Amino acid sequence: MIPRSICETLQLQEGDVVAFVARAGGVLIKPKRAADPDDVLNREESARVKKAEQEMSQGRYMTLAKLKHELAAPPHYGCTLSQYTPQSEISACWR
Repeated sequence: MIPRSICETLQLQEGDVVAFVARAGGVLIKPKRAADPDDVLNREESARVKKAEQEMSQGRYMTLAKLKHELAAPPHYGCTLSQYTPQSEISACWR
């Protein structure tokens, strides 16, 4: 239970959602709003997400199961891979 004085200071009402964040020497309690500034991506993170979405729409991705399978097998001699290697070429290296 959160003391009434803190609820009034934070303008909390019954049923509101709060976030608890560990801080040195205590815990920070803050209202959890629909768009909490701590949950919003910064410019660099947004650019990474956009790039990943573009790559996925172009078929440039690998499932976790396929990645585990391919990492377990040794690559063929002469295969070189980069983060931009197409899926078909990656698969060919692990045959």
